[in-house]
Amino acid sequence: MMKHSCAFLLLWLGGLLAVNAQTTFVYRGQTLTISERALLVEAEADSARLAQSAYVYRSVREALRAAEGLQQSHAYTEAEPLCIYIAPSVYWLDNPDDPDVRKPRPGESTPFGMELTLSHLRLIGLADRPEDVVLACNRGQTQGAEGNFTMLHLTGNDIQVENLTFGNYCSVDLEYPLNPSLNRKKRAEAIVQAQLIICRSDKVVARNCRFISRLNSCPFSGAERALFYHCYFECTDDALCERAVYLRCRFTLFSGKPFYSTRGTGAVFLDCDLHALTGGRQYLVKVGSPVAMVDCRWTSRQPNLFIGWTQDPTDDLRSYQHNLTLNGQPLLVNADKPWLTVDMTGKPILKAYRLCDADLEAGDASIPYNVYNLLRGNDGWDPLRQASVHGNATASAPDCRPHIPTQLSLSARAATVDLEADIVPNAFGGIGIQHTGSVGASATLLRRLDVQWEEAY
Repeated sequence: MMKHSCAFLLLWLGGLLAVNAQTTFVYRGQTLTISERALLVEAEADSARLAQSAYVYRSVREALRAAEGLQQSHAYTEAEPLCIYIAPSVYWLDNPDDPDVRKPRPGESTPFGMELTLSHLRLIGLADRPEDVVLACNRGQTQGAEGNFTMLHLTGNDIQVENLTFGNYCSVDLEYPLNPSLNRKKRAEAIVQAQLIICRSDKVVARNCRFISRLNSCPFSGAERALFYHCYFECTDDALCERAVYLRCRFTLFSGKPFYSTRGTGAVFLDCDLHALTGGRQYLVKVGSPVAMVDCRWTSRQPNLFIGWTQDPTDDLRSYQHNLTLNGQPLLVNADKPWLTVDMTGKPILKAYRLCDADLEAGDASIPYNVYNLLRGNDGWDPLRQASVHGNATASAPDCRPHIPTQLSLSARAATVDLEADIVPNAFGGIGIQHTGSVGASATLLRRLDVQWEEAY
């Protein structure tokens, strides 16, 4: 296999990328000009290469800082975003050889490798294999850091990443086959909280990416809406993005609760493969909250592995499934308490997640899932451009992606509540208006409240 060498001419993986001595490069047949809208990162760029353009960098860290500055002087949009193209190598966003312990800012609890404010950002690895372009750190709780060290904190909307590996190698060995000299052993044998990306963002998309860590991996945790498409995850507990659609993704689960909890409309798995390595029971969430799984395949070395939504579900919890298997056999999640599971097979609600056979005949069988419905929100966000394929509903061409709500939320119209008059103790525990979540014996019930109904997608 060709070794990594970036000079005046790069030929990667059969012509995937070609860079000439000028300020243009070809990526997948498209000629791109290095500019304030297209930054290029080459780990081995020499001084002559750097002199050719102010927008060529040796490190992703440098490029991200430059991008943050560019956003102060340039108007980027969803149609014209800021793209950072990254040649194959391993890029450390935090110096693994620095002996200093990373500490959080005063008054905060989480130390970060980088904190960035960026919107309309694209990070694109210049390789078909995400293993070839690695963004790395190797710190975690008590291991080079005080607190749950996190590689990145992002503030900003419309973030897309593609063909990249995001890895926190605190508890995992970094292996880089393209150039084994870049391999690095894990910082510690202990499995500690070693996080990847926490964000305050909406409209996040990851395509063909890998997210590698163990405890609290947090790939874009905090996103209001996120789509992971053809991605791979390795993790233990409290790890996954809690409000996202996972489409055709693969998971290796090293322990029993990959979510601490989900939120909003929850987490949705569509056509995914999940391999459970847990030695006991396998759950999805630690704290009861909504999950939906459609056309997913579980595998395990345990032929009869128990799979449940959460370890201590309340009777009002409901999660949704359709066409699940475990080691090739039909699977009902939480089979010991079947009322917790809504099997959508043959029910109208299934069209909120999966298109029916008639819809597939419309010409979009490659993605037979209603991702647009699940992510459109109130602004019509359509990361897979599904709506544009079929158009809006008309008498002659009914919309095959109907707007079907997947959650009902309640909110009080009254600005204030008379606690003595309107709240009474719930002596029974678990009976209330809360749709999901944990309701204990000390919970309360609201009465005589005027409420309004909202649809949530």
